[in-house]
Amino acid sequence: MIATTWVLFIAAAHIDQIIQQKPRWTRTRILASGLVLLAAAVFGVIGTYSTWKHPFLLTPCDCLDTEWGKLCTPCNCGEHGTCNSGIYGDGSCACDVGWTGQFCDVCDERFKPAGKCDKCRLGYEDNLLTGERCTQCARQYRGGGDKCDICSDGWKPWTHNSTLFPKIVDDDGRHICDECMDNYWGYNCKPCAFGNDVPKITLEKNSPITDTSRVRDKNGKLGTVYTMNVKNNDGIFVPSWDYDPASFSVKDDVQIKIRYDMSNEISSFMSLRDINAMQCGNRGICRDDKWQLDNNKDWNKKCTYKGRPLTCTVHNDCKVSENCKGRCRGIEAPVPQPWDTWASKEDNFCESDDDCQGPEIDDGQYYAGGRCLEMKCCQESRHGDGACTCNVPNAKEPACDFCPGYDWMTGVDSTICMGNGDCQPSFDMDDNYIKMRCFCKSGPYITPSGIVDTTITVKWVGEFCECGNLNNDNICDSCASGFWGQECKQCPGGAGLHRECGGHGTCNAGIYGDGTCKCTVDFEAEGPGAWMLAPYEPRYDGDEAYQDKNGNSGVCTECLPNFFGDKCKPCFNTVEIAYSELNDIFQPGFSYHLGGTQTNEAPKSICHRVGDEDICLLSCGGGGWCDWGRKGSGKCKCWSNKKLSSISWNPLDNVCIGSGDNYQFCEPLDFTCKANDPSLEVCPALGDKPMGWCVINQRSRKNYLPCQADDNCPEYGGEKKCMPFQKVRWAPNDQFETTCIEDPY
Repeated sequence: MIATTWVLFIAAAHIDQIIQQKPRWTRTRILASGLVLLAAAVFGVIGTYSTWKHPFLLTPCDCLDTEWGKLCTPCNCGEHGTCNSGIYGDGSCACDVGWTGQFCDVCDERFKPAGKCDKCRLGYEDNLLTGERCTQCARQYRGGGDKCDICSDGWKPWTHNSTLFPKIVDDDGRHICDECMDNYWGYNCKPCAFGNDVPKITLEKNSPITDTSRVRDKNGKLGTVYTMNVKNNDGIFVPSWDYDPASFSVKDDVQIKIRYDMSNEISSFMSLRDINAMQCGNRGICRDDKWQLDNNKDWNKKCTYKGRPLTCTVHNDCKVSENCKGRCRGIEAPVPQPWDTWASKEDNFCESDDDCQGPEIDDGQYYAGGRCLEMKCCQESRHGDGACTCNVPNAKEPACDFCPGYDWMTGVDSTICMGNGDCQPSFDMDDNYIKMRCFCKSGPYITPSGIVDTTITVKWVGEFCECGNLNNDNICDSCASGFWGQECKQCPGGAGLHRECGGHGTCNAGIYGDGTCKCTVDFEAEGPGAWMLAPYEPRYDGDEAYQDKNGNSGVCTECLPNFFGDKCKPCFNTVEIAYSELNDIFQPGFSYHLGGTQTNEAPKSICHRVGDEDICLLSCGGGGWCDWGRKGSGKCKCWSNKKLSSISWNPLDNVCIGSGDNYQFCEPLDFTCKANDPSLEVCPALGDKPMGWCVINQRSRKNYLPCQADDNCPEYGGEKKCMPFQKVRWAPNDQFETTCIEDPY
């Protein structure tokens, strides 16, 4: 055909040349145009050879869509698979979703029931984001593994069964995770709320830690306290549940082991400093699922709605209550009157059509037209809400935390958000509790002098609602109690009555204050005690040592000299002596015991500046040293003038050390009685000493007229009298060593 076409083309071109009198083609051009004929011949030969050599490369007559292979064998993929058909197909089956097997005739391991394979098997659920069927583990079965057969955290293990859920194995043979563990709650079995206060900030306003206390370690693992060790007076940890919650070192002096929820393993010992939080702050009871079932046994017999209820078809549609109920309605006429009366009862609810059979209508006959309709999510639930019922005043749900600023030691309500805001919980995007927060309000302006001006409104801002702003200029025009300066900084010790200045003093607070602390000083035994400044010691990680204007962070947490104990009460027989008489007297180290981490080594003056006045006190009947300080016992170490102990030296008596006639006298006016540093006073001094003092109108320890005989003295009262120094030592008055009495040689 190609050759014929070429001949006709050449002939037509030749005729055209004759008619149009065009130049005729040369032989070369004619032969060149014949190359097309030559190429066609070559391709024809190659094609013929290839067909002879490789006959099966030719396109055959294909099989039907239901056949495969050279022999067009019928496919066997049933109704739930797609065959790899065609003469080149292998007959394998690509199964529809839910089916598997060589012939797509059995359910995939994720689907059920047999023969239908259209529902997720227990443990699997649809991926709502991608639309894929039964491809992800259901919420109860995300405990690990690729079979969706391990219970998620918070769900009771497979071996569990209860009255509410008596089955432990599903119809298809898979174990059931259907109920929350104790201390977990809700549709997703979330853990109960954990507070932020205990043990990080305080252990004083909560129940004692026991083997039922719930804790979260620093790695976020939850469990129950298993056992406890407490450091004894010898510094050794011993098994005990008796600890001092008020101790500054309690977080290091107490160790616990934890039985973890999920693994049931026992941890190694860890200090309370390694505990991140406690459930309900260890000051409340969690309303978990168990609590709900114990306290609301008839929850499933009621159905009320809150707001606009969600419609549902099964319990799982209700993501909060898991309680879906409807009303029985008759859809086939006529509706028997007895059945209608039964269905109209207020407390008659249904969960499926099976619940709508109703009473017997006639002899063995029942109405078959009842259907469960109008199904909605009920408010009543078998689940608790996971919040805590708190047993300490002003501890707030959901976790029994205290509000910011609240003074839990005094319990004064006005310290909550410093009286200028409301306290509310905050939550993350997954509705998990974070902490309590202050939502500040506006109120009347209070002048620095304390006058309330109702004509001016101040807007309170800050974490504690501590800064009162009048002009929205980010400058504080007023400060809440316990804050000072134009930035409303916290006073030393922190805000709150029991924290401000250590709880035993007042802060120079307010917009014009400088934050300095003035300690309480009361000499009465029944009073609030006598306090002095001591270094602030943080109680918990992140605790800040707030400072005054001068950069000092000291707080009133130590006792004045000659006051002792946690309440800084006066030592027995304490009297005030003129500063001029005692300003050179220093109490030896280790005869007093300060609180916290302060040292007791250096000698301490028994005089202390209180405000603008120097106060000097003597206790123990004037005959000994009182063991004063926050850790002091209040007992007296009497001056017995024993040469071996500096604590026994009498710094006031002129007879310092000796026995029999071998007394060594110390003259207070003679500065050789003291070393170069008055705080290192030694006694006795050597040298010539007077024998006594002259009886005259005025005499004091450091202001007297020495004498060795009567003639050395001026006349007084009609006579000259040189009174010998009394050689006195002192002894405890009783076994309790509360004071000292004279014990003449």
